[in-house]
Amino acid sequence: MAVNENKLPNEEFYLDYSSRASDNFAGILSALNISLLVSSYQSNAVFLLTGKDSQLHCEVKPVNKPMGLYADSQRITLSSYNGVHDFILNEPAKNSIDNGYLDSTERLPKKLQIDEALQQDVIDQAQAIKRSDALYCERFSLSTGVINIHDIAWGQQGLWAVNSSFSCLSTLDATFGFVARWKPEFISKIAPENRCHLNGMAMKDGAPRFVTTFGKGDSKESWRDGATGTLIDTKSNEILLDKLTLPHSPKYDDGYVYFCDSGYGSVNRYNLQTKNNEVIATLPGFTRAIKVLDDLLIVGTSAIRKSDVKRQLPATDYQLPIDKSIGAENSICGLWILNKATGEQIAHLHFDGEVTQIYDIAVIPYGSPSLIESAQAIASHLFYFSEELAHAL
Repeated sequence: MAVNENKLPNEEFYLDYSSRASDNFAGILSALNISLLVSSYQSNAVFLLTGKDSQLHCEVKPVNKPMGLYADSQRITLSSYNGVHDFILNEPAKNSIDNGYLDSTERLPKKLQIDEALQQDVIDQAQAIKRSDALYCERFSLSTGVINIHDIAWGQQGLWAVNSSFSCLSTLDATFGFVARWKPEFISKIAPENRCHLNGMAMKDGAPRFVTTFGKGDSKESWRDGATGTLIDTKSNEILLDKLTLPHSPKYDDGYVYFCDSGYGSVNRYNLQTKNNEVIATLPGFTRAIKVLDDLLIVGTSAIRKSDVKRQLPATDYQLPIDKSIGAENSICGLWILNKATGEQIAHLHFDGEVTQIYDIAVIPYGSPSLIESAQAIASHLFYFSEELAHAL
């Protein structure tokens, strides 16, 4: 894959986003007619990976400190440094562009005429949308303040977010910055103190059901005193597992909770009936991000940086188990497609430039979608509306 040179917000340099993948990686995306969205807060970017015609393509979208991702056939939602951004599938605008709208800007009404300097950008963006099989347009953004949003998901009560700063699960809407809905029983107060580093959230039946934390402390950033992570059932408030090492990314599937015991570089499967916690794969990096896709798992790994471990756990001389086993210098930032049953590696992608950290992965059920942010020139000409006209008001 070619090096992408996209200058990111507040950066004085260009990052090298180059990557290399196994020969079958693009073919798997193409065969499944899916694309992947990957967040990297370290890179201030999300990456849209597509495999159209079994050729791997990576589009870089600048975002300020992105982490949690959500995608389905109708919407894509992502978290950023101080809010969330929601994109809606816009079939009417896609149809208009496919039928020639914006092939030329000269036919637009006077009020919609495009500045000459932007005309070619709009035409080029329209042609790119024509080549896509779905169009998602940014519909709204919510400002939350810096609440350190980690995992996000839509459920029966709306948009859920892991609010790490306030040690709770929250819903987000246009009225409040957030509404605190649940906290671990060992947390006594909703306060912006990141007491246990609540980070991961698994949905079941339209609601959050399992979460991960880095600790069980009830004072400001007490989780930094050591690696004593947990997996918690939010319905019973039972701590299902403790003494985990910086766990992340729980996902529920068919009686099991899959999660990353990140400090070990492992992907684990917890059997809710037998209470057995099984390691199904160990990967060469800090495991974080899991997506269950039928018989597959898509997992992210981040490079291990000893300075980060010391910053996160300053009260200890802690060394991550994965660092002990392979050495931080041998860790890999990348994506792995695994057999869900056996953990066998099927395909991989490695970022071998300056991308070192991955937070989340979302699967978009289209092979080559377009994502249009509100700041892009073409966004002013993409309409999405309904008609509910009354005879008289």
